[in-house]
Amino acid sequence: MSKNQPSVIDIQDETSQSFNPDDWIGRGKTYPNDNTPMFILDARKDTLALPPEYKHLIPAPQLSVLQLLAIELPHQPANCVAPRADRQFSFDPPNEDPGILALRPVPSPHFLAGLQKAFGQAWFSGALSLVDYRFKNSRLPLWALGYWSEVSIAITKVAVWRAAVSWLNGRENLPGLEKDAVRAHTYLGQLAWTGRLRIGGGTADIQTLASLLSDSWLDDDHIDALMAHLSTRANTIPVLAQSVAVLSLAFQRAVKIAVERKAYGDDMPRFLKDCKQRINEGVQQIYFPLHVEGAHWIACVLDFKAGIIRYGDSMSATDHAYGEDLKRTVKHILEWAKRVFHRTFRDGQNTLAHGVQRDTHSCGICTVNTIAHNLFGDERFVHAQRDHWRVWYFLDLVQEQLLDNTSSKTSPLPNEHEQDITPRPEEWTTAAQLEDVSQADYSHSQPDHPTTAVSAHSMTCSSESIPETSTPSQPPLSSSTAPQIGSHKRTHEVEDDVGPPNKTQRTEKIGHSLDRSDESLCGPVGISSSAQASRKLKAAMQDGSLQVNEARRVNYEEECRLLDLGAQFRYGHSWEVFHSRCGKWLKMKEAYSRTRFRKHTTECHGIATTIKSRSKSSGAATGPPPHEHQSLDTVTSESPQQALVRQPCPPPSRPSLRFTTLNNWFLPKAEAQGEAHPKGDSSSSGSKSESDMDSDEEGLVELPEADLLPCHGITAARESQVVTYLNRTGATGGGARSITALAKERYGVAFKELSARRQAIINRDQENDRKWRNDHVAHAVFSTSCRKTVSSSAFRFPLPTSASRQDTTTLGSEGQAMCSNCAEVMRSSTFKQALRVPTPSSDHYKHLNKKYRNETMSRLYLKVVGLKDLVQEQSSELSVFARFALGIHQGKYDSRGYIVDLVKALVEVDDRKARGVGMQNFTYGPALVEFATTCAILSPEVYRILSMQFQIPSPRTLQRYRAKSPRFPIMINDQTFDVAAEYMKRLGYGSGPVALSCDDTKLHPAYRTYYDNDRQMHLLIGGTDEPRAVANADELRAALQDPTLGPKATKIRLWCLLPAIPGLPPIILAAKAIPNNLTAVELYAYLRMILAGLFRRQIRVVSYSCDGTEIERLVQKMLLSGPTDSQHTYAIPHPQHEELGLPPLLISMAVIDGYVLAIIQDSKHALKTLRNNLYSGAHTCTLGNYVAMFSHALELAHSSGSPLYIRDVEKLDRQDDNAATRLFSSAALQQLISLPGDHLIGTIVYLFVFGELVDAYQNRHISHSERIKMVLRARFFFDIWRRFLAAASYPENRYCISREAIAIIHILIDGLIALVIIHRDFMGDEKHPLFPWLHSTEVCEHVFGECRKLVKDFTYLDFLYMLPRLSTLVREACKAARSSDPRARASGYAHTYFESKGVNIAALAIFPSDDEITAVARAAWEEATNLWDLLGVTASDIFRSDTATTRLPSLSSWFAPGEDPVWDGSSSDSESGEEDDDLSDNEELTEAVELQNLLDAEETASGRSNKTDDRMFSLRCAAVATALDDITRLQSFPDPTEEERLADAEEESTYLKQTLNATRDEGLQVFLPPLNLSAEPIHPFDRSITSASDMDLTPLASIRRAHETDRAKNGTRTKGSSTKKGGEATSSSAAGDTQEPTSGKTSDSLQPHETHPEAENTSIRRAIIRDMYQVLREESDESRADGTGADRHLRWTGSSSTTTSGNTANAALAAGQRATAVVSRRTKIFKEHKIPRFEEVGNARIALPNARQPGYGLLQPGSYGIVFHQSRLYISRALAFYSRSGGKAGAHAWQASSRNIGLVSYIVVQVYEHTVARRFRAIHGDLAFLQVTRFLHLPSNQFLLWLDPQAAQLSPDSRVLELNPASFGLYQDLEQAVPRLSASVKDLNSTRRKKQETSDGEEAV
Repeated sequence: MSKNQPSVIDIQDETSQSFNPDDWIGRGKTYPNDNTPMFILDARKDTLALPPEYKHLIPAPQLSVLQLLAIELPHQPANCVAPRADRQFSFDPPNEDPGILALRPVPSPHFLAGLQKAFGQAWFSGALSLVDYRFKNSRLPLWALGYWSEVSIAITKVAVWRAAVSWLNGRENLPGLEKDAVRAHTYLGQLAWTGRLRIGGGTADIQTLASLLSDSWLDDDHIDALMAHLSTRANTIPVLAQSVAVLSLAFQRAVKIAVERKAYGDDMPRFLKDCKQRINEGVQQIYFPLHVEGAHWIACVLDFKAGIIRYGDSMSATDHAYGEDLKRTVKHILEWAKRVFHRTFRDGQNTLAHGVQRDTHSCGICTVNTIAHNLFGDERFVHAQRDHWRVWYFLDLVQEQLLDNTSSKTSPLPNEHEQDITPRPEEWTTAAQLEDVSQADYSHSQPDHPTTAVSAHSMTCSSESIPETSTPSQPPLSSSTAPQIGSHKRTHEVEDDVGPPNKTQRTEKIGHSLDRSDESLCGPVGISSSAQASRKLKAAMQDGSLQVNEARRVNYEEECRLLDLGAQFRYGHSWEVFHSRCGKWLKMKEAYSRTRFRKHTTECHGIATTIKSRSKSSGAATGPPPHEHQSLDTVTSESPQQALVRQPCPPPSRPSLRFTTLNNWFLPKAEAQGEAHPKGDSSSSGSKSESDMDSDEEGLVELPEADLLPCHGITAARESQVVTYLNRTGATGGGARSITALAKERYGVAFKELSARRQAIINRDQENDRKWRNDHVAHAVFSTSCRKTVSSSAFRFPLPTSASRQDTTTLGSEGQAMCSNCAEVMRSSTFKQALRVPTPSSDHYKHLNKKYRNETMSRLYLKVVGLKDLVQEQSSELSVFARFALGIHQGKYDSRGYIVDLVKALVEVDDRKARGVGMQNFTYGPALVEFATTCAILSPEVYRILSMQFQIPSPRTLQRYRAKSPRFPIMINDQTFDVAAEYMKRLGYGSGPVALSCDDTKLHPAYRTYYDNDRQMHLLIGGTDEPRAVANADELRAALQDPTLGPKATKIRLWCLLPAIPGLPPIILAAKAIPNNLTAVELYAYLRMILAGLFRRQIRVVSYSCDGTEIERLVQKMLLSGPTDSQHTYAIPHPQHEELGLPPLLISMAVIDGYVLAIIQDSKHALKTLRNNLYSGAHTCTLGNYVAMFSHALELAHSSGSPLYIRDVEKLDRQDDNAATRLFSSAALQQLISLPGDHLIGTIVYLFVFGELVDAYQNRHISHSERIKMVLRARFFFDIWRRFLAAASYPENRYCISREAIAIIHILIDGLIALVIIHRDFMGDEKHPLFPWLHSTEVCEHVFGECRKLVKDFTYLDFLYMLPRLSTLVREACKAARSSDPRARASGYAHTYFESKGVNIAALAIFPSDDEITAVARAAWEEATNLWDLLGVTASDIFRSDTATTRLPSLSSWFAPGEDPVWDGSSSDSESGEEDDDLSDNEELTEAVELQNLLDAEETASGRSNKTDDRMFSLRCAAVATALDDITRLQSFPDPTEEERLADAEEESTYLKQTLNATRDEGLQVFLPPLNLSAEPIHPFDRSITSASDMDLTPLASIRRAHETDRAKNGTRTKGSSTKKGGEATSSSAAGDTQEPTSGKTSDSLQPHETHPEAENTSIRRAIIRDMYQVLREESDESRADGTGADRHLRWTGSSSTTTSGNTANAALAAGQRATAVVSRRTKIFKEHKIPRFEEVGNARIALPNARQPGYGLLQPGSYGIVFHQSRLYISRALAFYSRSGGKAGAHAWQASSRNIGLVSYIVVQVYEHTVARRFRAIHGDLAFLQVTRFLHLPSNQFLLWLDPQAAQLSPDSRVLELNPASFGLYQDLEQAVPRLSASVKDLNSTRRKKQETSDGEEAV
């Protein structure tokens, strides 16, 4: 857009600059986004400011909260994408009436942020207007951006306050709260919505109070404000005012700093110094809040009289995960108290009387109540009154705020309506960044001033008396920059010992440039604009006409407080600042100037003046600040004479309700009561002149005459940070130049290029160049040229108040004397910079440069303390043991307890041998016993070897540890449910939510006998009927021959129960051997039996999960389709109910025996299904003007820097979880967005919507409101998709995802919402967190995977024997919480349900209300329609196009079997009923089944040689031995002992308590979406088809990045490396990831990859099978007649004469034969119907280009052609085509190109409709109302002719295509034969169907 090449701006002196538009606008200059000069910011603000006549468009600042809520603000839709912001400015003038702004929606916050960022350069480039892309030819004035920004902020605040009012309305009828609710409403009618809440020395937005009227967690703003409130109450009670102090959070922070730095003396933070002084004056108790792990509030009291610290924890933090941090914090406080007060304090622990919370967000309320209860006797918190306390504390704070405003209100400021709508760059800093800065300052700088806030009596200026109308308005924060859950960031200036350095530097730079008195840089003195402005300012101050700029005044105070947090201010004809360190009032040069104060704070030593100086009546006024902070409003109302004699205001007559801070407590008692300066005292009525202040030396006392004193160097008495510096560094000195500079100077090369000898010389040069040396023993720093002594006559220093002249010599001898050279070092910038270097963490000290390590002194110290033998050289062989001991001490091996137990066992054995004691009663650690048991199970050989080398339990010991318990019940009976009930009881889980999952897998069919301990008999199992009792072999033989015996079971059906808490292992509930042909009714009966048994034992099952196969979905349907009382329906109003009449969304939940149950599908399985649908060639996902196809994923995988592996799209494993996760990751989405062209937009949207759907389940930290929005966005997107397909006459079976995928999506969407409703409404009073990822079939899949690790092909008996140990293996996996490598490829299932990293438990226990869900649904609808706008479809158009009421598909439609609808009757294809391969029950023949088939065949084999019979008999014996070995090994698996069961249950119960307690620790700050008002429809077709490339799609990747799992973030391919299967790193080329795209490599053509270890090697069964086949082949060869040609050839040549064949050769031959047959059939039929050019139409002119066929060519993406569809001809452009493999279930594989039409099964094309002459249009007549293009997914029979690429020319907007005359002639020839073409295509399809039916029948045989 810029007209000229921008040039960089160089601002040398911004005070001399004024903004002249002619010099800056349209001059090719670059806008300085960083460090923008103030004059440019001011000009920008003026440009964006609303004209006075339009200020009524935004809410007035003085409106109350209720008045704001009554205003109808414009709507701000929730959009995912928008045009690029930098293209929304125009050089043309505005053409719209600005008043139209009030009628238009406000753009999304993300888009506004982009406009704000792009505005600067557009403005400099000369832009005159702002383009509103949502309307045709609409240009608005530039200040519309300012209007939008202001209204966006108001909309955000309206949403927050509206939620608070809604919360209050819902509780106004609670007993005891009726009147208080009315008062709260009254106060909301008085509270200004733009006000600021006074908190300590800073302010926060008044909407902070809204969080009290909610279920949100309280942050530090609330806690500090409530602590100040309690302090005010305490100060009104004389007894408490003298003996009790209530402190803010600053106390905990300051104590932590002091303890970490060991700063207990003069270097102690000033805040703690003031606390110490107050305690020494008589305070006996200090109350303060504690913040534990950033997630929990606890009240604490330090009792100095009793010598004890006690705390009141509302949920017993020592019992949960935050107990360690609490203990550490208390330890810090005790250490500080002991060091400072020289006495020992006891830890009274949790003995402070307190209430108990039963939710996740009341700990802050409980903390405040605990202090109030113990101080004032307030009623103790009870959970039932939690809402009462929130309202009461809200009333307290609002009342103080209103009284504050009333007491300070006088006359309004003249500039009260001035608006500043331009956010300054430094004000765009997020809360997280401010927190990082403040934390860094805590650890890197020593405090020089108190952290306490200003006096409460000084806070009289409020938002009403001084409206912050000129405060820059910040753009609303996005979800990614808003304060996160548990972060508790301060939104006002943090009261730290040291302010943020970046802001300080920025402030000093601006202040210096604006306030400097030296005018030489600006021209002659007195003539420059700055000098003239200064004179005008001073004159206005003197005559009382100064109109104070509120923004500058606030900035003036803030920057002064950066220099001194205790600074106070007086305003009048002169502005004065009080310096809290020295107690002086300093007169400023002029208003807003800070130069003198900055200079004074730099030079002031901060020591109080002497008694002599206090008694002087002239000079600087000393002492503490006055008690009343004068309002600026009084400045303009008093006369100059009154200002000169103004006295401090007396204290208020009534107790003040303002926030009282520690400054009041730390004043001397007389001064605190207002008696320090009686009325008329001259010491407080004036201030020194600047000259007097600079030359004042009163209070400086000279030492008596004496001899020379020794120089003590730079000590902590001189520089408080010296001790920290010496404790940080190991260097013996400093101040030298770098070795790089010295090397350049001496040798002219870099240091690293020098030889070792020369490097040593440079190091010596550096040591000699040092300016100071460090004395770590004396804790002092000396100049290298120290004078050693200093004359006492030159030793002058300020004398403390309490010191006498006789003390001076002593003080000097104790470290005050310092020579001039040392003083010069102390003042040097190099030394100061060294002091500011932060102390690294302990872990980083191992990287310390070796030359700074004094190893000689270290060894000497180790000898002294006796640790020399423990700490050895790194080269010593003993060092590893020392490190191991240190690791045990540090807890590094806590997660590997078996290592510690093993060492303990070895030490115990040696100790017993040394004492001559036997091994009787030797005990092993539980971890070692479990380790040995696992080894014995998985590999007895490994166990045997380990037992020979280490002291581990013997097999006999392991058996002795185990008391045999009843085996797993082989039938579903009461014992099944008793076991589950006992498990829940041991956990102490009570009525917590439980997830039930069900799945089945292939079972090796075999009958086996099983001894039942309970029934004391043998049972025949392995069949599909109930077990049969058999007493002996005869009965067994008879049972096997009984015709009524059921068939062998081919599947095992498994039900697992999982307590819905991360980290708890599941329980295998029941297992049933079943056949393949069970009906849904039979499976449903089993399910009802299991649910009934669980519910009878009060086990609260909240979800039932299964896979997505047809029969499983039918079972789920039967749960929902019972009587009316067996369903609970939750309705969500449709966002378009009023406008479009759409019905509500109905969420159905099953109700069984009074328990509500959600129906769930496995979300990770759904992700693979959606991936496989995208890759399938059987249909094309058509999305408006775009399609989503496999070729797009292939393009992504082969792009440079792709996050996908080639194996993810070619030869992929269809069950590979990692590949599916990578495809839907944010990295893949970002890569697609960055690729050129807009043809990928359909795939981008597809991956975004459905990736979000699955991550709504899988994400570990996002709120449930956000999850509901994600699933509803998918719901609405899919609803619009289906309506679009119907409106555009696209059949779903060919142009949408599969029927199975559609059903799975709907169940997922409804299931998550149902889970939220169940946890919110049906779990009783105690709220349980919801972890959606635990509700899946992943547990069953995990159990099956562990089974196959033990026995690859297991029988039902094998499974029963494995069960006792399966629980152990699964439990160990859950404990370790280590999943497979996320970057692995072709790795099958990746189990992650036990991963809990990043889980925000408390946030997941907060559930949205109905109003919030309604608002979320509106936002989801807007985002879905926004995505369809991107795709070129207006949702409102397609819904209005049909007058019938549109409803969501009924539940029956999800599950109904049958064929999908067909495109037309003439082109039916057998694909329509095809089920997703990943949902199919078809499995390959297992080794066990194959071997059993061979054994069965051997039973009837005859007529073979004895040699063959003997060999086959041996192999049969080997096969039987293999089966027996499996059984024996499984039978030897020991069951867990009762002790082990109890230990496991105790461990899991402890973990459960910690987890459930954690749900009450954290909080969730709920951010409501903005108001949703109706907006006028947007028509995407008004834009060009190709204009989508102008859209900014990066927000989609940002949203996915915020919502995806950690596994998705870490699992993508990194540039330059990849991962082999198993996790090995390798190069991309070695991994095969550099190959070019090949055809036929989709997932449809591959088998699932095995994940078990046996797949790597040939198993015993496979070896037996191979040998048996070999014997049978040899027998067949020997039985042939002698003398045949083949036999002779074999004897003479040693090889067969037959041609080698294989699958590849056979497939190639078959494909060629089929292709030839297809072309012949096409030619024959077209000839029979007399089609013109029937030979060319028969082969479609597709062949390798050659001279004999000039009009022929390869079929490739982008090729043009003529197609026939629904009795019409079209010109087509090929997008993709597929070739089908052979067989009944042959898949359609993508092809890069084709040279024969007979090889093509389907072709995807965009078609153009004929209009006039040789022109064809992209938008067909039947799609005119939608204005979208047409795509077709056609069988190859309907592709008629290939056209030369030069035959067609496409217009720039892609709407019109024109053919050349030759190609148009072909079109005309075929157009004349359309009726005959219809008959021809019909015959072709009929022949194809008959042939396929024959083929299917042959395969069936």
